[in-house]
Amino acid sequence: MFFNKDKTAKSTETTKKTNEPASKVRISGAAKPHLVSEAWWLVLAALGSFLALILFTFNLGDASWSHSGGADATTHNAGGVAGAWISDILLSVFGFSAWWW
Repeated sequence: MFFNKDKTAKSTETTKKTNEPASKVRISGAAKPHLVSEAWWLVLAALGSFLALILFTFNLGDASWSHSGGADATTHNAGGVAGAWISDILLSVFGFSAWWW
């Protein structure tokens, strides 16, 4: 392993050569395209943008977790009813520090 100082020792892993065309060879975990590994950043950026949007457009008149809706059932939050609920829960539990999430 890592501490083996004998460089002539054979590895316990074996490799097998195949005569399959390149289109049928499976891609190993280390050789995945960069798009897959960078897609997580895109998802996190979209989620962060959505959270910032719903927190910025929070309105006390929206029907949500701790507030009942008024006579007009119009939701003013840009995230809709789900955005009103999520922003109300975040602001009720964390207060202004919900912006740090």
